Amino acid sequence: MNNEHANETHGAEVTADFIRHRNVLLLQADMGPLFVDYYLHLADQGIKHRPEQDAQLKQALTAFTLHAASRPRNEHLAWTVGLQGPPLNLFMAGDNEDFVVTGRLFTENVREAPENVFYSEVMSGRGAEKRRSVVTFQGDDLFKGAESFYASSEQRPARFFDLGEDKYAMLLSHPDVDEAWLRNVTLDDDRPELRRGATRP
Repeated sequence: MNNEHANETHGAEVTADFIRHRNVLLLQADMGPLFVDYYLHLADQGIKHRPEQDAQLKQALTAFTLHAASRPRNEHLAWTVGLQGPPLNLFMAGDNEDFVVTGRLFTENVREAPENVFYSEVMSGRGAEKRRSVVTFQGDDLFKGAESFYASSEQRPARFFDLGEDKYAMLLSHPDVDEAWLRNVTLDDDRPELRRGATRP
């Protein structure tokens, strides 16, 4: 997260490996430094979120960071997620040219809707035409929301995982992926198999 504490932390470190025999991209992130920056910013601004709101923003920011790391380096991206129970808006933005992500939540003036709504916007470089997609999803799990976005808008499956200790992973499908395997894989059980044949993209 970009703020005045950026010189005190080093941001989230994201690694990417292409798993040849599975045709998936494995992205892994240590979000700890970014979360430290986030809490320092909240303390400076005197902002206090409810625990469940805090957890949702961190989950959304994690999914967005992994998503941004999988995208071309000239892209500028944004996600807005409208949750309905209770009403909450989550906003994330990223600049892949400067390797910056940021996030914020809003609890006031949230538009009510029959379902949770996931908006994605992307520009291929500064000043380029903006492309937008909108999907709906169920529940308050932001990883599931991001997976719904990939299935409906990107039209390819993706999975997100909490590895513990502020470490997370994403599996992103490529052509000829085994979708049944991707739907059922658990990284804790299958990490050694995933790493065989990995190459840096």
